[in-house]
Amino acid sequence: MSSWAPRASRHLQTYLLGYSLLAIAMGWALGLALPAPSKALSAGLSDAVKVLVFMMIYPMMVNLDLGALPRVVREPRPVLLSVLYNFVLTPIVSVGLVWLLIHDSQLALGFLLVMLIPGSSMSVGYTGLAEGSLEVATVALALNFLLVPVLLPLLLHVLSQAYHVAVPLGTLFE
Repeated sequence: MSSWAPRASRHLQTYLLGYSLLAIAMGWALGLALPAPSKALSAGLSDAVKVLVFMMIYPMMVNLDLGALPRVVREPRPVLLSVLYNFVLTPIVSVGLVWLLIHDSQLALGFLLVMLIPGSSMSVGYTGLAEGSLEVATVALALNFLLVPVLLPLLLHVLSQAYHVAVPLGTLFE
Protein backbone atom coordinates (compact mmCIF):
# COMPACT_ATOMS: atom_id res chain seq x y z
CA MET A 1 0.00 0.00 0.00
CA SER A 2 1.46 3.35 -1.00
CA SER A 3 1.43 6.32 1.30
CA TRP A 4 -0.03 9.65 0.18
CA ALA A 5 2.82 11.66 1.75
CA PRO A 6 5.53 10.96 -0.89
CA ARG A 7 3.09 11.68 -3.72
CA ALA A 8 1.93 14.88 -2.04
CA SER A 9 5.53 15.95 -1.48
CA ARG A 10 6.45 15.38 -5.14
CA HIS A 11 3.30 17.19 -6.23
CA LEU A 12 4.10 20.17 -3.98
CA GLN A 13 7.70 20.31 -5.21
CA THR A 14 6.56 20.20 -8.82
CA TYR A 15 3.87 22.86 -8.52
CA LEU A 16 5.23 25.03 -5.66
CA LEU A 17 5.73 28.10 -7.84
CA GLY A 18 2.18 27.89 -9.15
CA TYR A 19 0.74 27.46 -5.65
CA SER A 20 2.85 30.35 -4.38
CA LEU A 21 1.70 32.67 -7.17
CA LEU A 22 -1.91 31.59 -6.67
CA ALA A 23 -1.71 32.24 -2.91
CA ILE A 24 -0.18 35.69 -3.51
CA ALA A 25 -2.85 36.58 -6.07
CA MET A 26 -5.65 35.34 -3.82
CA GLY A 27 -4.29 37.23 -0.82
CA TRP A 28 -3.92 40.40 -2.84
CA ALA A 29 -7.41 40.12 -4.32
CA LEU A 30 -9.04 39.34 -0.97
CA GLY A 31 -7.14 42.18 0.69
CA LEU A 32 -8.44 44.62 -1.91
CA ALA A 33 -11.99 43.25 -1.89
CA LEU A 34 -12.32 42.91 1.89
CA PRO A 35 -9.96 45.45 3.53
CA ALA A 36 -11.62 45.51 6.99
CA PRO A 37 -11.66 41.72 7.57
CA SER A 38 -8.17 41.46 6.08
CA LYS A 39 -6.85 44.01 8.56
CA ALA A 40 -8.62 42.24 11.43
CA LEU A 41 -7.10 38.89 10.43
CA SER A 42 -3.59 40.21 9.74
CA ALA A 43 -2.18 39.42 13.21
CA GLY A 44 -3.50 35.86 13.12
CA LEU A 45 -2.29 35.39 9.55
CA SER A 46 1.14 36.68 10.54
CA ASP A 47 1.33 34.02 13.24
CA ALA A 48 0.15 31.35 10.79
CA VAL A 49 2.81 32.40 8.30
CA LYS A 50 5.50 32.03 10.98
CA VAL A 51 4.31 28.51 11.76
CA LEU A 52 4.19 27.57 8.08
CA VAL A 53 7.66 29.02 7.45
CA PHE A 54 9.00 27.02 10.39
CA MET A 55 7.35 23.86 9.04
CA MET A 56 9.00 24.50 5.68
CA ILE A 57 12.48 25.33 6.94
CA TYR A 58 12.75 22.81 9.78
CA PRO A 59 13.09 19.75 7.51
CA MET A 60 15.82 21.55 5.57
CA MET A 61 17.74 22.33 8.76
CA VAL A 62 17.44 18.74 9.98
CA ASN A 63 19.05 17.59 6.73
CA LEU A 64 21.84 20.16 7.00
CA ASP A 65 25.21 18.42 6.88
CA LEU A 66 27.31 20.32 9.41
CA GLY A 67 30.37 18.38 8.25
CA ALA A 68 30.06 20.03 4.83
CA LEU A 69 30.25 23.57 6.24
CA PRO A 70 34.09 23.67 6.17
CA ARG A 71 33.95 22.83 2.45
CA VAL A 72 31.76 25.90 1.91
CA VAL A 73 34.40 28.01 3.66
CA ARG A 74 37.19 26.49 1.53
CA GLU A 75 35.16 27.07 -1.67
CA PRO A 76 33.57 30.47 -0.97
CA ARG A 77 32.62 31.42 -4.55
CA PRO A 78 28.82 30.83 -4.24
CA VAL A 79 28.69 32.66 -0.92
CA LEU A 80 30.70 35.59 -2.26
CA LEU A 81 28.43 35.72 -5.31
CA SER A 82 25.43 36.10 -2.99
CA VAL A 83 27.17 39.02 -1.25
CA LEU A 84 28.00 40.58 -4.63
CA TYR A 85 24.40 40.15 -5.75
CA ASN A 86 22.88 41.53 -2.53
CA PHE A 87 25.19 44.50 -1.96
CA VAL A 88 26.41 45.49 -5.45
CA LEU A 89 24.12 44.24 -8.21
CA THR A 90 20.80 44.74 -6.38
CA PRO A 91 21.56 48.38 -5.44
CA ILE A 92 22.54 49.12 -9.05
CA VAL A 93 19.38 47.52 -10.44
CA SER A 94 17.27 49.22 -7.75
CA VAL A 95 18.65 52.67 -8.51
CA GLY A 96 18.03 52.04 -12.21
CA LEU A 97 14.42 51.04 -11.56
CA VAL A 98 13.88 54.08 -9.35
CA TRP A 99 15.41 56.34 -11.98
CA LEU A 100 13.11 54.90 -14.66
CA LEU A 101 9.87 54.42 -12.74
CA ILE A 102 9.66 56.37 -9.48
CA HIS A 103 9.81 60.16 -9.33
CA ASP A 104 8.76 60.76 -5.72
CA SER A 105 11.81 60.88 -3.43
CA GLN A 106 10.06 59.41 -0.38
CA LEU A 107 8.62 56.53 -2.42
CA ALA A 108 11.99 56.00 -4.11
CA LEU A 109 13.73 55.70 -0.75
CA GLY A 110 11.08 53.27 0.51
CA PHE A 111 11.49 51.15 -2.61
CA LEU A 112 15.26 51.13 -2.16
CA LEU A 113 14.89 50.06 1.47
CA VAL A 114 12.73 47.11 0.46
CA MET A 115 15.06 46.13 -2.36
CA LEU A 116 18.29 46.42 -0.37
CA ILE A 117 17.37 44.05 2.45
CA PRO A 118 18.66 40.59 1.48
CA GLY A 119 16.34 37.63 1.18
CA SER A 120 14.89 36.02 4.24
CA SER A 121 15.49 32.62 5.71
CA MET A 122 12.88 31.37 3.24
CA SER A 123 15.77 31.25 0.78
CA VAL A 124 17.09 28.22 2.66
CA GLY A 125 13.70 26.54 2.33
CA TYR A 126 13.53 27.31 -1.38
CA THR A 127 17.08 26.02 -1.82
CA GLY A 128 16.09 22.76 -0.14
CA LEU A 129 13.00 22.40 -2.32
CA ALA A 130 15.16 22.99 -5.40
CA GLU A 131 17.57 20.33 -4.08
CA GLY A 132 20.39 22.87 -3.89
CA SER A 133 23.15 23.01 -1.32
CA LEU A 134 21.64 23.77 2.07
CA GLU A 135 25.12 24.34 3.45
CA VAL A 136 25.92 27.07 0.91
CA ALA A 137 22.51 28.67 1.40
CA THR A 138 22.90 28.66 5.18
CA VAL A 139 26.40 30.16 5.15
CA ALA A 140 25.37 32.76 2.54
CA LEU A 141 22.31 33.73 4.56
CA ALA A 142 24.35 34.01 7.77
CA LEU A 143 27.04 36.14 6.11
CA ASN A 144 24.47 38.41 4.47
CA PHE A 145 22.67 38.88 7.78
CA LEU A 146 26.00 39.79 9.44
CA LEU A 147 26.75 42.35 6.72
CA VAL A 148 23.29 43.97 6.70
CA PRO A 149 23.71 46.02 9.93
CA VAL A 150 26.87 47.61 8.50
CA LEU A 151 26.27 47.86 4.74
CA LEU A 152 22.55 48.66 4.67
CA PRO A 153 22.82 51.89 6.69
CA LEU A 154 25.76 53.01 4.54
CA LEU A 155 23.90 52.28 1.30
CA LEU A 156 20.72 53.96 2.53
CA HIS A 157 22.64 57.01 3.76
CA VAL A 158 24.35 57.48 0.39
CA LEU A 159 21.17 56.86 -1.59
CA SER A 160 19.04 59.09 0.65
CA GLN A 161 21.42 61.99 -0.01
CA ALA A 162 20.98 61.44 -3.74
CA TYR A 163 17.22 61.95 -3.25
CA HIS A 164 17.63 64.89 -0.85
CA VAL A 165 15.94 63.00 1.98
CA ALA A 166 17.61 63.43 5.35
CA VAL A 167 18.30 60.03 6.89
CA PRO A 168 20.88 60.37 9.68
CA LEU A 169 23.57 57.71 9.55
CA GLY A 170 23.64 57.35 13.36
CA THR A 171 19.92 56.58 13.45
CA LEU A 172 20.35 53.99 10.73
CA PHE A 173 23.10 52.22 12.68
CA GLU A 174 20.92 52.18 15.81
